Amino acid sequence: MVVNLRNMIYYTFYRLGKLHELRYKINLKSELLDFPDIYWDNEVLEKLYSQLKSHLDLDVRCNYCNQKLDYCRDLMDLLHQTVDATEGHRLEKIIISLIAIEVIIELLKTAL
Repeated sequence: MVVNLRNMIYYTFYRLGKLHELRYKINLKSELLDFPDIYWDNEVLEKLYSQLKSHLDLDVRCNYCNQKLDYCRDLMDLLHQTVDATEGHRLEKIIISLIAIEVIIELLKTAL
């Protein structure tokens, strides 16, 4: 199977961006882990929100999602490193070929 390296590099960067965006939405944008401002003014609502948060195990669920996102990020990092290494090897082969061609040309010039 032939894989286009440019597409693979784009894909890894795109997916890493999506993972970071999802982590942002879970941890910072949503107010799942913090008390929303509206509940600070009303003690009954604050208590109710606290009970609901405890009952739904939101902290545990968010930590679980973060662990899964960490795993996905590690896989994407590994894929990105593999693509980088493959691209590096390809460039090394090109450089070695160019040096070999240059040496052959210089040998031919000296022989003539």
